[in-house]
Amino acid sequence: VIFLTTSLCKLLMGVCNKVEYVQDDRYHFLMKTMRHRPAGVPLLTVCNHQSSLDDPGLMSSLLPWDVIMTPSRVRWAIATQDIVFPKKPIVQSFMTCGQVLPVHRGGGIDHALLLDFARHMAAGRWVHVFPEARVVQTGCLATDVLTKRDREEEEKRGKLKWGTGKLVAHSPVPPVLIPFYHFGMCGVLPQYNEFREGKDGQKYFHNNVVSWNPNWGQRVKVWVGDPVETQDLIDEYEALNGPLWKISTEGSPSEEEYQKRLDRWKSSDKEKELYSSIVLRVQRGLEELERRAKRDLAAKPHPGIKTFCGRSVRALQSTKPDVKVTVGGVQALDFGLGQQ
Repeated sequence: VIFLTTSLCKLLMGVCNKVEYVQDDRYHFLMKTMRHRPAGVPLLTVCNHQSSLDDPGLMSSLLPWDVIMTPSRVRWAIATQDIVFPKKPIVQSFMTCGQVLPVHRGGGIDHALLLDFARHMAAGRWVHVFPEARVVQTGCLATDVLTKRDREEEEKRGKLKWGTGKLVAHSPVPPVLIPFYHFGMCGVLPQYNEFREGKDGQKYFHNNVVSWNPNWGQRVKVWVGDPVETQDLIDEYEALNGPLWKISTEGSPSEEEYQKRLDRWKSSDKEKELYSSIVLRVQRGLEELERRAKRDLAAKPHPGIKTFCGRSVRALQSTKPDVKVTVGGVQALDFGLGQQ
């Protein structure tokens, strides 16, 4: 299933569309880490989430063929249970065989499905996370109608979800944490990103995919960042509060033992502060990549790379006019209703 899915997605992204990776030292370090790491050392990659085809579409284009041919090297991912895991056994089996696990949106950082995912990282595998936790097509990290927090909350909690911080904090071996940033996927699989009126007369933000038939002839560009260091935050926490509980990778636990693990999985307020500190480091890494990407595109524009959806920008600015969405140092221009 992994080989079939990845091959089809490589065809879609490499032939029907065009993906360019900035092949600098950071990119080559990611390729090296993907292929060769000390036994037991996990790889954790994070990136912005521009479309519902980022994984498997973009992720498949990232994978070299020798990695695809070795399932133990291929990334593990999580996806929203209600959308990607419908109540159809054949679809659920397909997704699981593709090394994608379900997660319950809105379930918080303590729910059991996240623990199942964390065990794969603790075992030294490659896992990938979208820390925005939903698709954002404004061209700015975690900044749209549904994800943008108010200024006070953002200063307190940051822009991103804390699940990434929890994965890092409780891993028995520190992961190699590598961010990357991409533009163009919102052109491959656009969303409606508009307010509509429901049957009850109330407005709601409709951001479903326009069509699951991807657009052809699009261009996507990807920038890889420096590894994000977090061990100093964990060392500082443990010096003050004692050792953190680390995830066990032992075989299938009994029902009683599994319940004990779930109880330990519940986060204390102190631990949440640590998760927040870790995720702020991740946020800074992604924001630096976003700035770098926008500088590159401003210096060398390419009309085939759609960096944002005009409807999404308009919707955001209609509700939060103080938020300025910029691309290349200038305020985002409207793509127009006919463009995505």
